[in-house]
Amino acid sequence: PSSKTHAPMRVEDFRLPKGLAVHGASGRIYVADMGNECVKVCGATGNVLESIGEGTLREPYGLLLVSRVLYVTDTELNSLFAFDVSAKSLLGAYGKKGENRGGLCQPKGLALDQDEFVYVCDSGNDRVAIYTTKLEFVKPLSWDSIKKPLNVAFSNNKMYLLCDSNPCLFIMNSDGQQTALISNGYEYSVMPTGFFCVDREERIVISCYGGVVRVFDKNSRMLGSRNVAEHSCCYGLAVNSVGKLVTVSTKPSAIYFFDL
Repeated sequence: PSSKTHAPMRVEDFRLPKGLAVHGASGRIYVADMGNECVKVCGATGNVLESIGEGTLREPYGLLLVSRVLYVTDTELNSLFAFDVSAKSLLGAYGKKGENRGGLCQPKGLALDQDEFVYVCDSGNDRVAIYTTKLEFVKPLSWDSIKKPLNVAFSNNKMYLLCDSNPCLFIMNSDGQQTALISNGYEYSVMPTGFFCVDREERIVISCYGGVVRVFDKNSRMLGSRNVAEHSCCYGLAVNSVGKLVTVSTKPSAIYFFDL
């Protein structure tokens, strides 16, 4: 696709950045900084402003921002946390390691569906766990063909689920039935890092190793690749309020803004 990458915002404070979320109105960027055991809050241009979750989080991975509440998965604590982003206070946590009802093992990406339920990729248990926004466990979802789910997203009553075991991106209808599959023979150099997003035009953008993003249309046809952060790795992806794609990379530690 025709695209433009804007100059990156170097952020020396990051260590092992993973998930990313963007606040629609303010443009603030939230980055799960696994190496620093917290979530870094950045301004709309990428400058670090403050931190959330210090002393509570150990290995923050996935982020979901719903109004003033930031949901965070932690792969070491096998837990789902909720923070008030204004007060930077902990609102609640749900977590117990295990495969029984409500247990989590290596939780990763998460998303909000059209009915405002929180879906968490319970990667170590090969399933997706569903919660209310008050962290009340609802039920698990699992499929015979889907193992090690890494990230999930929703758009126009469709669920998108990226998995590590294939790697494949499954597209499902509201009943959880598979309607499409993206599996274009990833070469090792462009294997997905575990993060993706769906933009306003239902284009699917997948972060890959080597600083590459791969772009597919809503019919699962590949539109092309873009080298966003050469010799690095892109992780979290999100769309900001003006429609730009935002991603975070390591080596160099930076936030990138780009168009498709």
